[in-house]
Amino acid sequence: MPEYCVTGGTGLIAAYLVKSLLEKGHTVRTTVRDPGLLQLSILFLLPMFSFFHRFHSQKIMKWRPSIVMVLALRTGFREVGFLWKMSGAKERLKMMKADLMVDGSFDEAVQGIDGVFHTASPVLVPYDHNIQASN
Repeated sequence: MPEYCVTGGTGLIAAYLVKSLLEKGHTVRTTVRDPGLLQLSILFLLPMFSFFHRFHSQKIMKWRPSIVMVLALRTGFREVGFLWKMSGAKERLKMMKADLMVDGSFDEAVQGIDGVFHTASPVLVPYDHNIQASN
């Protein structure tokens, strides 16, 4: 059975491709920017969501600023947990770290595979240091 790579695995189109390929019995490698960090943050934060919703954020900041910082950092990442819940994922899904902005980071993900579905896109936030206010 062919093995495919789907880049940008947490994106909308990529997730449907991963699901479809797994359902057809294929082995799938999907790429995300940092699978270890994402999974760790999900495991760390799940027990804290009920705690966070019970209290106002200022109360948490006075008592536990590290929790607020982790929650704030977490909002910038897409969860990967939904991919592991797909049928066949535990047996045939491989999560690989790759970043479009890093040369060579996709080499391992595409080595020896039968095809690539390239759906990843870089997340570039334009930033201008010379912002001028107007009245």
